[in-house]
Amino acid sequence: VLQSPDGLLLCEGEWQSGRMHGVAKESLLAEETSFLGQFVQGAKEGVGCLTTKDRTSVGLFKDGALHGPGTVTSNIKDLQMRGQWHSGQLHGYG
Repeated sequence: VLQSPDGLLLCEGEWQSGRMHGVAKESLLAEETSFLGQFVQGAKEGVGCLTTKDRTSVGLFKDGALHGPGTVTSNIKDLQMRGQWHSGQLHGYG
């Protein structure tokens, strides 16, 4: 477990060469944001769940954004977007 000196960043899980690598959780406490899933050399890559105060994104991630099949559900409104994603943007049929 790694916590920043100000306590606003909490990282826990698998590590390699000083970076999150494997299954891990990164929490940005001030922004009420967390990511639980796969990391490759510190980057969010693979299956994961990104939760913010506004929405929850579940699916495949690349470079920290939904990329491939995924679902985004609003935590405020009754709204859900499901489909293929490219660099965090709904792409193609959804």
